[in-house]
Amino acid sequence: MDKTKRNLIIIEIVGLLIALLWLSPFYLMLVNAFKTKREIFEGVLGLPTALTSENFVNAFIDLNFMSSLFNSLLVTGASVAVIILCSSMAGYALARNKSKLSGALLLVFVSAMLIPFQSVMIPLVSLFGQVEMLNRAGLIFMYLGFGCSLSIFLYHGAMTGISKSLDEAAIIDGANKFQTFWYIIFPLLKPIS
Repeated sequence: MDKTKRNLIIIEIVGLLIALLWLSPFYLMLVNAFKTKREIFEGVLGLPTALTSENFVNAFIDLNFMSSLFNSLLVTGASVAVIILCSSMAGYALARNKSKLSGALLLVFVSAMLIPFQSVMIPLVSLFGQVEMLNRAGLIFMYLGFGCSLSIFLYHGAMTGISKSLDEAAIIDGANKFQTFWYIIFPLLKPIS
């Protein structure tokens, strides 16, 4: 057996081991979801003796699943809409106004992407909890703060590909800056959204 074939076999074996390691939490979750509490404590890795759906019913009731689902959909939908609206306008303003300040602001937004969400999440949650703002609006505001930096960077990049002559043509036709953005530029940014 030549060296390349042996290396290929070693890589495949390592890949299979990594795949098994990656899939093991899914196996544990799926197998233990259908066990009773006693079976889980007797053996986590073993297969269930009898399939039961009691755990799903208890989780649905205890976690108030429908309310949690509604809150998640509302916060996510509102956050995405606000991020798209604010980031696209900021990207438009930063791309069309060429000055040192706009370049510095773009650099601030790009550098904000380096801050991991997890490092700031716990202090923010405790801060919002103290002022009793950790409700839907507080979560939307937090998501806006963390999602805008990447979105502004993407919208700014997309704006550099849109000709400024479209803005000038809209202004000649009597549109103001907001109308130019909303009716001309924003529809062209749909692939980024």
